[in-house]
Amino acid sequence: MSVSLTRTKKKGLESKQKLIEDVHNCVDSHARIFVFSVKDMRNTKLKDVRSQWKHSRFFLGKNKVMAIALGRSAQDEYRDNLHKISKRLQGQCGLLFTNKTKEEALDWFSNHTEDDFARAGNVATKTVVLSEGPLEQFPFSLEPFLRLKLGMQTSLKKGVIHLIKDHTVCKEGESLSPEQAKLLVMAIALGRSAQDEYRDNLHKISKRLQGQCGLLFTNKTKEEALDWFSNHTEDDFARAGNVATKTVVLSEGPLEQFPFSLEPFLRLKLGMQTSLKKGVIHLIKDHTVCKEGESLSPEQAKLL
Repeated sequence: MSVSLTRTKKKGLESKQKLIEDVHNCVDSHARIFVFSVKDMRNTKLKDVRSQWKHSRFFLGKNKVMAIALGRSAQDEYRDNLHKISKRLQGQCGLLFTNKTKEEALDWFSNHTEDDFARAGNVATKTVVLSEGPLEQFPFSLEPFLRLKLGMQTSLKKGVIHLIKDHTVCKEGESLSPEQAKLLVMAIALGRSAQDEYRDNLHKISKRLQGQCGLLFTNKTKEEALDWFSNHTEDDFARAGNVATKTVVLSEGPLEQFPFSLEPFLRLKLGMQTSLKKGVIHLIKDHTVCKEGESLSPEQAKLL
């Protein structure tokens, strides 16, 4: 049987053709086109802007395809002078089609701002200085990071980080390093003290955010939540570090559940007394794989 490759359709080509059609439709239905650029943009922020500008249409990405749609020269442009716009489609930029006036659009975007957490590479909007004394807004486990990564002169006193001298986290107008950005984000959301908490007593919760943990927001009662999570279980494969829920013993005799290639692993890694007979692993004496209540080693987890 033969298949003609000329009949296969490429989704990539279809999406490009669809984008070109959408751009043409927007040219026909909107009075003005703006080229905008973005830097370190979060998708959620663009969604917010789109929701506030539902009367207009945004296109972001695929600069070459958008340039083709507009026309890259006076000879192939879709409408007069559109090739001049296509030449500006470089880097992280997009197109805004709107019926708003130039003044209305420029005024809205010039005055629209949204708060966001600092990211590496952002420019600091103000100088931030941590004062000498206790840093109760940070968990004690962060002390090595502050001292070794940020060069802060710190010490631990009764589980509380103390700053020996004032430390400038960042200076206005300078780009933030990854470490500076991480430090600025810490303790913002809930608040790390009674003075900066978002709601009463939230700083007590924030102090518990250490290690692998998270937050659950719910309208269920405390009893309903605790009851559900106390009784909810799911089966899963054993992993190193898990606690064995029961004692597992392999009995003397053939171990047909294991491929013969596993015999060296069982013998050398787990210390099992095994031998190969006609391609089948045989256990010479009973072997306890794990005991209830004990943590599993990587080898035990793999065997289970």
